[in-house]
Amino acid sequence: MSKGRARLFEQICELVGSPWIGIEDVRDGWPGLARATTQAGKTLGVALHVSKVTSHSRAPYERRFQNPANGEVVAAPAGHIPILLGYAQIGVRPLLVAVDGLSRLGREARFSILFHQDLLTTAAQNGWAEYISGTDERIFAMYPKLFPIFIEALQSGAYPATDEMISAVAASGIAQEDTSLAADRARRVGTMLVRSSAFRKHVCDAYDRKCAMCGLGIDMVEGAHILPASAPNSPDKVWNGVALCPNHHAAFDKHYIWVDPGTRAIQLRSDILKIAETDNACEVFTRNTRKFLSIPKTQNSQPRAEMFTRRYEHYDGLYSWPRG
Repeated sequence: MSKGRARLFEQICELVGSPWIGIEDVRDGWPGLARATTQAGKTLGVALHVSKVTSHSRAPYERRFQNPANGEVVAAPAGHIPILLGYAQIGVRPLLVAVDGLSRLGREARFSILFHQDLLTTAAQNGWAEYISGTDERIFAMYPKLFPIFIEALQSGAYPATDEMISAVAASGIAQEDTSLAADRARRVGTMLVRSSAFRKHVCDAYDRKCAMCGLGIDMVEGAHILPASAPNSPDKVWNGVALCPNHHAAFDKHYIWVDPGTRAIQLRSDILKIAETDNACEVFTRNTRKFLSIPKTQNSQPRAEMFTRRYEHYDGLYSWPRG
């Protein structure tokens, strides 16, 4: 057993803090087993493969952490999410560098997780940072108390947008004062961002990543709520969403577009149609807008009529123009 890795595993769990993570079995830290608690109170098993971040002789700006020299494999007992986890410190600020370990399960060969020094510098300043490696691997660095957000993102398969996370951390005050209260504020907002990201991903996947109003794909669609997230009891369910390109998303949000709840017929506001008579760009937009909303093949993913009805009630007065 490696006492050094075992102690590092314990140290990392101490930094993340209770009740967010609890040690299940220290083992030798490759992995150590723990139970993580999400902001919503869900408990998840995690298998943490821990190592210290070091420099790399290949380039002065490159940093890495790696698996043990004796070739121990990446493993995850049943019910545990595998996570590769590096520990670093910038000044007095401890940081965690986290990677989804699923793609490396069972790997015996010696390997390193490589990333640029800027990942650590940015995380130390902003609390959260992301780096895309040369093999398209997503590597995240964060304050230890924000690690539950990463676990929730990994479990849901959707990560929060980095710029949104940085704004959430800044608003929480944890960068200036590492207190439990500030950390709780950051975790609450971070969890909301994860759920929002998961909603967008699931909606876009249901629509084959094509706009339901014009068919545009090329990875330019966005998941839009029908009944907006700001409305009371608005569910983050696929059937309360529709995949839209940026133009149709903006038009939908500005109430230029109405969708019949029953037939899913699409109407454009009359003043938009009037502008299209003399504006070429607007004419292209209106011409490319479909007569009917495209819907997912899976029935339980299809938009519910109730959601459109509730949307129009929520925005009372802004949808007086549609005509049957």
